[in-house]
Amino acid sequence: MNILFNATVCGLGNNGGTKTIIKSGEVLKCLGCGVSILADVNNYTWHKHNLYFRPDISFCGYDTIVSVSVWDVDSTLEISKEHGLKPVWWIRGWEKWVKGEEWLISQLHKFYEFGGLLICNSSWLVDHLRSFNMYSELCFAGLDLHFWKDYGLRDWDSKFTVGGLWSDKHKTKRFDIFERVMEHFGDKYNYKILKGDLNNGQLRNFYNECHIWVATSELEGFHQVPAEAALCGCKLLCNDNLRGGTFDYTYPHNVNFFRYDNIDNLFKKIEHIDNFCIDAWHDILPRSVGDRETNMKKFMELIK
Repeated sequence: MNILFNATVCGLGNNGGTKTIIKSGEVLKCLGCGVSILADVNNYTWHKHNLYFRPDISFCGYDTIVSVSVWDVDSTLEISKEHGLKPVWWIRGWEKWVKGEEWLISQLHKFYEFGGLLICNSSWLVDHLRSFNMYSELCFAGLDLHFWKDYGLRDWDSKFTVGGLWSDKHKTKRFDIFERVMEHFGDKYNYKILKGDLNNGQLRNFYNECHIWVATSELEGFHQVPAEAALCGCKLLCNDNLRGGTFDYTYPHNVNFFRYDNIDNLFKKIEHIDNFCIDAWHDILPRSVGDRETNMKKFMELIK
């Protein structure tokens, strides 16, 4: 099986979406697939890998072309039609921030009516597409369960550190909520802000330096960062919204995390963070999400 990930328009950079595609491609390659990535721009430097990138590529020998964003739907369908590759769209977020929701839905219908396979990386996306009469399959990217570890070095009797994710590109990360947390609590807590410029080892250290992780994003597919933080021992606070991308691993395990539905509720839950345990994530996440290899085996089965 030879798979071509299409990132022609969206490009590749130091961000979670690109990291997911590259790591998925690496696992698929280890499982015996031929894997290449079609991209005009490759600025990814977070880790070394052995995947092949180029903007001009011969499509001979490939079985499947996978669109990795709404930007790349049109070229995916063009290549599929011209070269006979099976079209797949791996949907990893509700990308209405690109050109609006109406355009996103039109692209989804175009792909679906062409006969392309829709694969979503979260159950809420599967359910949401069903509301538009489109059927899709569920496949996570999986987690590096062996890598994300709690060092056990936190001092839970000291001043807590609250961590959160920042982005200047996507307002959907809702960093304004984290800013309100900092404004409300002031110097009662320390704060660490993840700006996405860390390699995996640095990122694991970063999570281990936080006591609490506040997940604020919306329109996510599967929200990887809070899951990684939880595996590294952070007490997790998640937005009480399916579109926050955490329900696949927090529901119905609500004894191990707090949901908040408004800012005042979030403040209260941070103040009472000591009232719940965190020691079950290494049982919950393998069962509810699984590792990368397990999920990529499912991905292979889906695109056969």
